Amino acid sequence: MFYLITKSIHIIGVVSWFAGLFYLVRLFVYYREAADETTQKQQILQAQYKVMIRRLYQIITTPAMVITLIAGIGMLGLRPELLQTPWMLAKLLLVAGLLVYHWYCGRIIRQLSDQQIKWAPFRLRLFNEVATILLVAIVFLVVLKNTFNALYGLIGFMVFAIVLFAAASWYKTRRKSQKSFKK
Repeated sequence: MFYLITKSIHIIGVVSWFAGLFYLVRLFVYYREAADETTQKQQILQAQYKVMIRRLYQIITTPAMVITLIAGIGMLGLRPELLQTPWMLAKLLLVAGLLVYHWYCGRIIRQLSDQQIKWAPFRLRLFNEVATILLVAIVFLVVLKNTFNALYGLIGFMVFAIVLFAAASWYKTRRKSQKSFKK
């Protein structure tokens, strides 16, 4: 019973963590796009986005990450045999990648605070898809567990990533054509 309660807390943490990461990077995109506005509008928008970004990262996303990690470690403590399974080791590797992603988002926030961010909105959109790719990979590993064929999983993972990046490129082209049409 205690394991299931811990697992529930872990899932709630994961959902909150990913929601925070998805929205956080979208706010980065909006912050950068505000640079194309008039000076007054840019200052107002970017100031507001900075507040939203800081609060989201500090009050929602990072605490959700901590809850996820504590509950995940708790689950492994209650069921240490999970560490002997290949799917769990692969999941932990992906979670390590997600922790790097989270840390890098914090780095981008510091760059925003120092007015040093150089990332273009399109690059930030692509960066946003990294979390999506990690989410899909982690969910498939957890659901399919030992029935997961690594080769087919890797191929599917790569195809999914290519489709996501192609969609982002298509969207960028579409936005450019709409902007030139409006002028």
